[in-house]
Amino acid sequence: MKRTLAGLAQRGAEAARRVADGASLAWRRWREGDAAATPGRTLRLQASSVDGRLAAWPLVAPRRAFELYLPAGMPAGAAVPLLVWIHGCRQRARDFAAGTRIRAHADARGIAVLMPEQGRLANPMRCWNWFDPATADGRGEAAIVLAQVEQACDILAIDASRIWIVGLSSGAALAAAIALHAPRRFAALACHSGLPAGAARDAREARDAMAHGTRRDVAAIGAAARRAAGDVRLPVLVLQGVEDTAVASANADALVVQAIALNGGATSGAAPPPPDAEARRTFGERVVHQADWLVGGRLAARRLRIEGLGHAWSGGDGSHDYFDPAPPEATALILDFLAGQARQGPGRFRSILQNTIHPAGAGNGP
Repeated sequence: MKRTLAGLAQRGAEAARRVADGASLAWRRWREGDAAATPGRTLRLQASSVDGRLAAWPLVAPRRAFELYLPAGMPAGAAVPLLVWIHGCRQRARDFAAGTRIRAHADARGIAVLMPEQGRLANPMRCWNWFDPATADGRGEAAIVLAQVEQACDILAIDASRIWIVGLSSGAALAAAIALHAPRRFAALACHSGLPAGAARDAREARDAMAHGTRRDVAAIGAAARRAAGDVRLPVLVLQGVEDTAVASANADALVVQAIALNGGATSGAAPPPPDAEARRTFGERVVHQADWLVGGRLAARRLRIEGLGHAWSGGDGSHDYFDPAPPEATALILDFLAGQARQGPGRFRSILQNTIHPAGAGNGP
């Protein structure tokens, strides 16, 4: 009974917050007229979810800020793709945008970009809590980002068949958790220097997984997600620096294994089967080893191992932390991969956990 009353009280508080946030957003829209929809503009918003509380830090509000970039090349009246772009530890949304140069790419390709931002109260180093049991199960911060996606779809005309999700490091681990628990919402996933969904369920296990690779059966986690979601297709791109000492390369293999299982392939353990195709590409002085895995004749996973790259975004703006200026440019590689991926079926999202996502926004900025 106490748990039921507590749940009702929490939902009541969330409903009141959504009403207040909706009124705030409506006021700003009325005051600023069409400015909020001006291409080339960044909206600064917030969203919350009733399922967004962390298991380890339940007092942290289930709410996070995010930036929504409207590309300068956005066609009037046409639905645009949406790219969810998640930063890593010790970063902010604006730093990640600058280091990856995503706004210029978005302008050139006509893509709206949603950039979640972690707060220091939730994690002092601004890492995403992908290892928290709630987030690992598709609630927690995964539910909050999904609420942000829903809010973006309410604000803009979004092509629901082309919603993609990408992350770096802890942001990549969060992106994997989100995509695994909502595979029908996204057309593709890309992880740069990340870990598979469910790789850890507490901070200590997370450190061990980062250093040595996860000990959990990530193939079983992927297969369970498929059974819950039905016949899904979610191609996954994995980028990993060969010299990365922060996130072990075994995690890139585990991401591939999980992607194969999620897409209906037969796999087990932590090492993927032999790839269906391999290629070697040269970018300046660096070599990229590409491996593709197919399920039913369609791409399930692509892994790019980049020689000479440590724990940093490849080909980024080196004036920012965790960006390596040497080619290849990861942003271009990722966007080229995503451009060929579109989801089939109805546009509305239903979580495999049947979470109720309640978006709420507050304000916008230049």
